[in-house]
Amino acid sequence: MLKSVVLASVAVASLTAFATGASAQSSTTPVLGNGTMANESFVLQRGNNNTATVNQTGTNVKAGSLTNTLDLTAPSITEGNANFQFQITNTVLQKGSDNTLAITQAGENNQIVTTNLNVDRYDFSFNPSNGSFSAGDGNKVTITQNGKDGQAQFQQRGNRNEATIRTDTTVQYTYAGIFQDGNDNKAGIYQHDGSVNAYAVVRQVGSSNNGYIDQYGQTNYAALLQVGDSNTASIGQAGTAGVGAFGYQNGYGNTGSITQFGAVASNAGFAQIGNGNKVSMTQR
Repeated sequence: MLKSVVLASVAVASLTAFATGASAQSSTTPVLGNGTMANESFVLQRGNNNTATVNQTGTNVKAGSLTNTLDLTAPSITEGNANFQFQITNTVLQKGSDNTLAITQAGENNQIVTTNLNVDRYDFSFNPSNGSFSAGDGNKVTITQNGKDGQAQFQQRGNRNEATIRTDTTVQYTYAGIFQDGNDNKAGIYQHDGSVNAYAVVRQVGSSNNGYIDQYGQTNYAALLQVGDSNTASIGQAGTAGVGAFGYQNGYGNTGSITQFGAVASNAGFAQIGNGNKVSMTQR
C-alpha cells in the first residue's frame, strides 16, 4: 500500500501533515483519501520554535484525521488550499512558542481526540469538544498508547505545563484526558497492564498543581479537579469491577490521595476547600 508524506509551509502557520495507508490513494493519482482504516497524523503548529514528534507503529491509529480528500497535484499546492485543508482537517494543535509534543501510538484503534477549525482558532477555554491543544509557551505533552481502543486527550492553556498519558500493552477500551489552565502545572495518567474499561480525567486550574492517576483494574473510573495553587492529589486504582474515585481541592497547598486495592463496587471521594489541608483514603 502506498505511503505518502505531505509537507506544507505557509505564511499563516507552519503546518506538517503525515498520512499513511489512506484507502483512496493510488499510484497514478496523488490524492490522499480519508480511509477509515488508515494510520493518520495531522499536527498544526502556530508560533515559534515548537517541536512535534509522532511515531505510529500500530494499526488504525490516529492523531488527527482527514475529513475529505487532499489533492497533491501541482496546481493545488497553494497557500489558500493549504490553509483551507488544515482548517477542515482534524488536527492536534500547538500554539505559542517552545512547546513540545511527543506522541507514540502502537496497538490497535488508538486515537488522540481532535477537532477541526484550528487554523483560525482563538478560543482556548476548557471544552472537551475542542479536541487536543496546547496554547501558550513552554508546554510539554507526552502521550504513549500501546493498548487497544484507547482515547487520549489534552488541553493546556498557559505556560510551562506538562501532561503525560501512558497506556500499556494489554490495556483496552480506555479514555484519559488532561485539562490544565494556568502555569507550571503537572499531570499524569497511567493506565497499566490489566486496565479494561478505564476512564480517567485530571483538570487543574491555577499554578504549580500536581495531579496523578494510576489505574490497574477493570471498570475503574477516576477524576481529579484542583483549583488554586500548589495543590497535590493522586488516585491509585486496582479494583476489579465498578470502582470509582473523585478528588476536589480548592485553595493553596492542599494534599489529597485515594488508594483502592482490589475493591469491588466501591466509591471514594474527598473535597478540601481552604489552605494546607491533608487527606488520605484507602480501600481494600
